[in-house]
Amino acid sequence: ATPRLLLDAGKRGAIGSPSVSYDGQHVYVALAAADDDFFHIYRVPVAGGPPKQLTRGAFHDIDPAELPDGRIVFTSTRIGSFEEYHQPPSRSLFVMHADGSEIQPLTFTPIGDNEPKVMADGRIAFSSNGSVYGEPELFPTPETCPLPLQTSLYGASKLASEGLLSAYCHGFGFQGYVFRFVSILGERYTH
Repeated sequence: ATPRLLLDAGKRGAIGSPSVSYDGQHVYVALAAADDDFFHIYRVPVAGGPPKQLTRGAFHDIDPAELPDGRIVFTSTRIGSFEEYHQPPSRSLFVMHADGSEIQPLTFTPIGDNEPKVMADGRIAFSSNGSVYGEPELFPTPETCPLPLQTSLYGASKLASEGLLSAYCHGFGFQGYVFRFVSILGERYTH
């Protein structure tokens, strides 16, 4: 089969984060059009035709993935906060209906929750980090370590995000997984 061009961002635009709908009829992408400073989620029909813009606004919306019930989970800067260390916009997970309506946050974090992936059985996996462990007394810190009293707003917000995701999954019949990445630089890394 000859490849077909479904969407062209133009010379000054950019496309990323492609994912295919469960029925194979659409590809979801993050597109920053040539005349827009922000990435937005688009649904592109595989059979051809114009793409439909699903998100709008002064936010970066990326990493779309369709849920089994047809809604879309995605990463966005629309949470409105900025990262603690270097001040780029924070990223959290959101969900919306297939037509782009009813956008709701799934997580709240002052740094970044990224790359939601929907597993075959509907579970959501995404990348987070290990700040929930605070200042543990045990190194290396296993996942089974009791969580210490949080003295960091960032660590507390990560725990809250995981709690919100848990409640959402329970309420809508999904199972979520969080990957808590920690520094690969080891014990001497200070930030």
